[in-house]
Amino acid sequence: MYPQITSRQRILMLTLVAGLALGGRFALAAGPAEKTVYGPEELQAFRANHAEELLQRIPGAASILDASDSNAVGNQRGLGGSGPQILINGRRIASKANDLAAYLRRIDASQVERIELLRDAADGLDVASLGIVVNVVLKSKQAARNGKLLAELNSNANNYGRHEYDGLLSYSGALGGAALQVSAERNVRSPYTFGPVRYSNRSRAENYYFPSGVLQELRPQEWNRDIEKYIYRVELSSDNDANGTWHVNASREQLNFNERAETPFMRFDIAGTEILQGKDIQHRLSKHRSNSELGADYQSNIGAGELKLISILAEHVLPLADLRDRIIGDRVFELNRSDIRQKTREAILRGSYSLPAFGQKLELGAEAARNQLKQQTVLAGDLDGDGRAENIAIPQPDATVTEMRGEMFAKLNSRLGEKLNAEASLTSEFSRITSSYALYAPRQYFFLKPRLDIRYALNARDQIGLLLERKVSQLQFENFVPAYDVLSNRLLAGNPGIAPETSNNLELRFEHQLAADAGNLEVVLYHEAISDAIDRAVNGTDARGNLFSAPTNIGSAKAYGAELKFSLRLDGLGARHALLSGRFKTQTTRITDPFTALPRQIRARWPQEFEVGFRQDLSRFKVSYGADLHMIGGKLEASEILVRETLKIGPRYDAFVEKKVGTKLTLRLEAQHVGGANETRARTIFSDNQIAGTVLRRETYVEKRDRRYLLKVRVRF
Repeated sequence: MYPQITSRQRILMLTLVAGLALGGRFALAAGPAEKTVYGPEELQAFRANHAEELLQRIPGAASILDASDSNAVGNQRGLGGSGPQILINGRRIASKANDLAAYLRRIDASQVERIELLRDAADGLDVASLGIVVNVVLKSKQAARNGKLLAELNSNANNYGRHEYDGLLSYSGALGGAALQVSAERNVRSPYTFGPVRYSNRSRAENYYFPSGVLQELRPQEWNRDIEKYIYRVELSSDNDANGTWHVNASREQLNFNERAETPFMRFDIAGTEILQGKDIQHRLSKHRSNSELGADYQSNIGAGELKLISILAEHVLPLADLRDRIIGDRVFELNRSDIRQKTREAILRGSYSLPAFGQKLELGAEAARNQLKQQTVLAGDLDGDGRAENIAIPQPDATVTEMRGEMFAKLNSRLGEKLNAEASLTSEFSRITSSYALYAPRQYFFLKPRLDIRYALNARDQIGLLLERKVSQLQFENFVPAYDVLSNRLLAGNPGIAPETSNNLELRFEHQLAADAGNLEVVLYHEAISDAIDRAVNGTDARGNLFSAPTNIGSAKAYGAELKFSLRLDGLGARHALLSGRFKTQTTRITDPFTALPRQIRARWPQEFEVGFRQDLSRFKVSYGADLHMIGGKLEASEILVRETLKIGPRYDAFVEKKVGTKLTLRLEAQHVGGANETRARTIFSDNQIAGTVLRRETYVEKRDRRYLLKVRVRF
């Protein structure tokens, strides 16, 4: 299908064309990008071990590092111009799965020549910059001259009595004329962010209630998660300017995890009389889960311009088994089991050529990608009540979804005077989606994605910016195929007929730099108008005539809000080498619930987010210490055909103290999750569906999560 271009899209395109015309008509000679540079003397004074520590000491860079995570790039549509706002030698990392903080930790501080904070849209960067972009410039040939070995041993413990060890070995050196970096890591900790299963242990107090509010069931739960991940990475790069520069990286992650939850329960009738006692046991495990990736990029001056090539091959194997039993007295009843084996593959090739044009810099390029998901689903349940689970027939248990996508783009970086810079681009995208579902014919899409980024320097320290952009979301193929919902104990249908979300975005930005590198302040106002929003909605009836839901395009949505970022040196208050940084975001989102026809929040968007961090480096004593606070405000709403729920998460506190012993040994003690980020949830379960509105029961729980303590011993050779 080929959607019609709306009037709003036409306005964006006209704005883009006007920006390109102005760039060609009123262009002046392009000057150097506005930047703040931290050179060798300043970096050496930080006495850091690796590149991540250097960024943590720089106002503006620390907040960008905190906002980056391992999934920031993995969920974007192809490579495009977006991605983490941290570059290495002016280029993005040729990877979509790399944990940026972990990557920087493997770069020894002695290898960094300088760090640049770029605030100019007309710099021809590898990413579509939003505010400050950090460029870490490495010393030329440094790795080829001096080999560096980093060894790290971690002792992990939590307040549930767990004690485990993991660690890291990383070597930077040379192989022939190329720089080499090799690392191997063992990790026994779950990912440590907000969200589900981001912890190792939890205790839950859960209650079920009759629709009248009378207690129906008490369900205290103890849950634990064992994880063992091995991560291997190899990187080679060359900075031979005569033949161009190139970089190759390969990574492999192998993961096994095992989750077990024990939930004793006590059930009551409507009069409050106990009628049953027992225990539910859930066992979830994933063996031989793996993520593999090979990335490469090449850059060379050809003629009057510059050629850039980047490619990525990735494969993710995600097996997951879920077993649920119930024990009553001395009998064991098998409730259900599921076995889902999922494999996703992605191949991307992107090339561009930039050259002088209209007195500015013009970049022309193309990108091609192939994405595929294959899934095998086996589901069993106790259909006849004999205590044994029988296989359940499901439609299309072996499913395949494939997307072929191509795009062409043009980007013009313009300096329109001493104070005004602009970047205008237009991308045209074609895609074709096929699946093994016979009822869904192949679908074709065409999108135009204009982008205009204007920056104006009010004076030497103040800058304002305007961004207009149309975005197209990456389709999550997991929504195409069936999924097992462990919370509701049922199979959720998939929907191969989903179209990508599109959004027209407007952003206003103001940045102020304090004098004498004392810090910076950034304020952003934004508005998103979303079309073809994806959420769960009624998608048909089953064999018994019951309505079922699946991910579907449910119409339009909107989001608007404001974000404040700050980073301040506290030397003027008597705290030398201290840095206070933070971020506060508030937003309002609205979408029409497809089951109740009432307005509610967009799924998975929190109303408020607040982060603040403090760090002080006592160079005289070779000691550093700090603390961080993470808070999510308001509640998160979600709605499904049988379920309506709200979720709240409490604050999380982290702290550390670090001591350097000599020049090669560092000891670091961390206390993580001190506040627990405890979670509360309220759910309403419907007996048939929300539309009919017959309530089956109501549920609440309060969940306490583990606190972690970590001792790191880091040695540099």
